[in-house]
Amino acid sequence: MKLIKNLMFAVIAVMSSLVAVAQPLEPVQWSTSVESMGDSQYKISFKASVDADWHIYDLGPYEVGGPMATTFTFDENPAVELVGAVEASAKAIREQNEVYGMEIGYYEGEVVFSQVVKAQSATTLNVCVD
Repeated sequence: MKLIKNLMFAVIAVMSSLVAVAQPLEPVQWSTSVESMGDSQYKISFKASVDADWHIYDLGPYEVGGPMATTFTFDENPAVELVGAVEASAKAIREQNEVYGMEIGYYEGEVVFSQVVKAQSATTLNVCVD
């Protein structure tokens, strides 16, 4: 009986430690929307909902050795023209980072990135965010 109690205690201790160090597999959840702006222009919004105790970097750019800025890569599509650059809805939190040895910017909680595009016809645009 003592062996079973010790074994159960060990299993519980191991499981507890796994839960304590486990991290969410996807600390950022993304959603998208498209809004017509008239004159064949559309605003594509990319909403990032960031879990507590996590953040995502701003759009940078950063020099070599810095953090990986949040980047949006749009597949080439002859039916779509990008108008301007990706913009963020909020001002990034900026601070000197000792690890990178430079000032960096990041977002916590929620931020919406947007890109205006011009499209003459219904089409699909593939986007990758890193």
